[in-house]
Amino acid sequence: MSCAMIYWGKKYQKFYDVFIHYGAVVDITYLRGEVIGPERASLQGSFIPVFEEAHSENGKE
Repeated sequence: MSCAMIYWGKKYQKFYDVFIHYGAVVDITYLRGEVIGPERASLQGSFIPVFEEAHSENGKE
């Protein structure tokens, strides 16, 4: 089983200090504004259309 916790705030070091005891803490702020993977080039920061499209293909709406 995999899981993730996302921290969206300004006290990254505090988050790190607490949660490093439970697993990896990864700072991905340098990815802000980056296009990740060629298939995501059309997203331009929009997650909703891809989510809806994926669920429509699986027969879920």
